[in-house]
Amino acid sequence: MKTVEDNSLLLAALIFLIQCTDEKMILAAIAAGLFFWYLRFQKRGILIVFAVFMLILPGRIIHHDASAMTAGRVIEVKEKYIVVQNGFNKAILYTEEQPLFDSIIKFDAELNPIEKTQGFFKFDFQDYYLRKGVEYAGTVTSYTVLKQLISFRASLQNKIQKFDRLYEKAMLKGILLSIRADETGLKSMLNQSAFALGGILSFLSFCLKFFFDRKQVKQIIFVCTAILAILYSFPLLLVQRIILHLLDKRCDRLSVKYGIGFSVIMIIYPESVISAAFLIPCMFRLTRYYSVQTKRVSLFFGMIIQSILFQSINIIQMLIYPVLLMFLGILWFAALIAVFIPTDIFFQMVRQADAILSYAMIFSMPGSVMGFGLAAYCSLLLLLRKSRYFWNAAIAMLLLFQVTGMFHPLAECTFINVGQGDCILIRAPFNMHNILIDTGKPSQLNTVQTYLNAKSITELHTMIITHSDSDHSGNAEILSESFHTSQYIPNHTAEIAAGPFMFYDLNTIANEDQNQSSIVIFTEINKLKILLMGDADKITEEEIIRNFGNLEADILKLSHHGSKTGSSDKFLNQVKPSLAVISCGSYNLYHHPSIETMKKLEIRDIQNVLTKSDGDISIFFLPGLNLFLTSTGKIGIIPSI
Repeated sequence: MKTVEDNSLLLAALIFLIQCTDEKMILAAIAAGLFFWYLRFQKRGILIVFAVFMLILPGRIIHHDASAMTAGRVIEVKEKYIVVQNGFNKAILYTEEQPLFDSIIKFDAELNPIEKTQGFFKFDFQDYYLRKGVEYAGTVTSYTVLKQLISFRASLQNKIQKFDRLYEKAMLKGILLSIRADETGLKSMLNQSAFALGGILSFLSFCLKFFFDRKQVKQIIFVCTAILAILYSFPLLLVQRIILHLLDKRCDRLSVKYGIGFSVIMIIYPESVISAAFLIPCMFRLTRYYSVQTKRVSLFFGMIIQSILFQSINIIQMLIYPVLLMFLGILWFAALIAVFIPTDIFFQMVRQADAILSYAMIFSMPGSVMGFGLAAYCSLLLLLRKSRYFWNAAIAMLLLFQVTGMFHPLAECTFINVGQGDCILIRAPFNMHNILIDTGKPSQLNTVQTYLNAKSITELHTMIITHSDSDHSGNAEILSESFHTSQYIPNHTAEIAAGPFMFYDLNTIANEDQNQSSIVIFTEINKLKILLMGDADKITEEEIIRNFGNLEADILKLSHHGSKTGSSDKFLNQVKPSLAVISCGSYNLYHHPSIETMKKLEIRDIQNVLTKSDGDISIFFLPGLNLFLTSTGKIGIIPSI
């Protein structure tokens, strides 16, 4: 008869899968499967796993209504927003002013439910906070402090606020309070100090081992961890260390300790499954336990985690990870001293450290392993699984696939989810030629860069801007410079040759009306006709029909985000698309797409996908087959005309 100890790692793996999914049907299927397993095999451990599962399940389904909340305690402070809590209710408040940590504030804000912003590779800010139990967000018009609770974080923040120079404030807040700001000017990982608290303990452990034996060091570090956890309001990284330390004396086997410990952490902190602060330390612990080739195995899995979470691999950072961690701890102590004894030496030291660490950033290789080429990579690993040089080969092939873009070998056309705006990427196989049509608004720069990095794109060979509205051209200049664009087209051009592709501008109107004068792109890829309408209106559509009487398209990117100013009955009857794509954002001011436009698509039985609900929308071009896939999981085959 199995005990819970024998199933501890199974429990951790199961909880990881549960926390990674939001589909209630999948959760119900897992619950039913576990219960059937218990009834069939009478394994006590599985019953306990099932019981733990049922404890988690309500938290995945029950939601709290915080829409009427008007006051709460500030539990998190960031550069552009804060998080407040009142009982079980939590909300994000966007504000340029930063109240102190742990202050009780009364605020005026219209709170709306948080909606996820889906994407294949983007870090979903909304999903992260939903996992933390924050379900509402709003912009603060005003607030008043009702009470200030005395805490370590509030005291530090208050002292830092008194510094005169902006960059000094930003540096200290970033290192001591994890409030990141662009004002620091820091380019290296020093501006991403999520691991600083772990670095403090790493540095202390290194110093203490010269004066105490191993057992005494562990006890002192545990006490220091507990103190830091209290001072910083129990962050994930520190609670993880506390739980694993408490399990030391109660678990004879490391597998049991890790299985139970990781399970408890994932139950307490559902956001841990998408957090580097949890995944990377877990990876190092498990590789030390399971493999004799610890360095190679940890390097391999560390790079995999980097690739999935950050869409890039930096082999130098992973090789010297323990040293970097300790270095962050040293900087934390130096920053703490600088708060109470202000001196320019500290800030000069940080600048120098940043300059040195910035060299490590040079070795970053953009790309995500999450692509069609992953199947080929895994097949090669299976062929080499018995080789004595397996891990060396695995690392070398990973770097090769990353650099060459072999994880993303297919040609594609992707409508990137940039909210209320347009951004369309067309790629030849293996990034032989990359075309970006529109760039989204400035606030979506990180979204676009993340997608391009994930595809291992370092050069945009062609950029086409349909018109100058900010939601189409907002990032044109910076992306053109960053990705070394060689062919930039902001105006009407009848024919555009871009690598293996030919694009045709069907709009001949050029007047002061930016929407009416949008570049309208027509192209044919893999026998699939694609028509991209920009923000063209019905007058433009009439002109196109007049000039191109036989125009038809398989894929139609509806004009002006599905607005009723375009997509006329006559135009839709002429083009007869198989799939309509609408690029629009949630809570947009104009309520795009219009009900009128959606009814037109429904009447004609035209399948449609929207970036605001379906996320990124990709069409992959395979030999004899065109496949569309959305980041929410919709999939289908598009027949050509």
